[in-house]
Amino acid sequence: MRKKCRENVHIRIVLLFYVLFSKMRKLFPEIAVQYVKHISALKFMFQENMDNNLFKQDESFRFDISISDRRYDHKPTSEDYQAMTFHVEDLNADDLLDRITSGYSICHIFKNNRRVMKNFMYTNAVFIDVDDSPQPMNSFLDGCDFTPSIAYTTISDGKNGLYRFRLIYLLDEQIASVEEYKYLYDIFIKKVSLIETKDNCGAVATQLMNGNSNNNVRVFSSNYVWNKRSFLQNCHLELHTSSSPTQYTSNRQFCKKREANVNMTPDV
Repeated sequence: MRKKCRENVHIRIVLLFYVLFSKMRKLFPEIAVQYVKHISALKFMFQENMDNNLFKQDESFRFDISISDRRYDHKPTSEDYQAMTFHVEDLNADDLLDRITSGYSICHIFKNNRRVMKNFMYTNAVFIDVDDSPQPMNSFLDGCDFTPSIAYTTISDGKNGLYRFRLIYLLDEQIASVEEYKYLYDIFIKKVSLIETKDNCGAVATQLMNGNSNNNVRVFSSNYVWNKRSFLQNCHLELHTSSSPTQYTSNRQFCKKREANVNMTPDV
């Protein structure tokens, strides 16, 4: 316990130093250049320790998620989305995969039975839509440094020679605001090199993800549960030591469902 406390204090000190350095770099760029090598060395010293705390495998980890009341054997139509209702279930990763491959849609937890931004309550999952990828899902995962907790192919996977799949990252602590969700989402897509992916809809906390009950669906599960605090500390460090952070290019025309007024049946 004492060792853990000392590590946390060290990390906080280094993070504070990085923040101060980033401000100095903006105000006095000529001076700051002289210290870049020293900053990189310090970053390397603490990186390995924090990386080891980023995630763990936990098959028993359970979390709340909203599941559609109806299952679909096709991609839902606009009429289906308007009529779609949800209930909240307490699941583990295997349970969630079972719902997905049975054709149920999923989303985060909302209050007042309406899937709109102001009613967002919390989630333990970050959703990433990968559309029109030149790589099939398995090839993408082989080269992915940040392994998702769950991945699966969509109904439209392989059409026109392009691939479509979904990534889900489970976190050990709840995300309780749309701002924090967007921040974590942006970090994950940068980590998995999806800066220029077609569909940025997963950044919107109201976005749902459809299931896939087709026989040719491909699924992946690592049982990874990401440590939210360590992950944020790690990426905050990189944010303040990056010389030119990459900006995500959003294409909002694909987010037709982001503010749907969908009724959700209360959990009973």
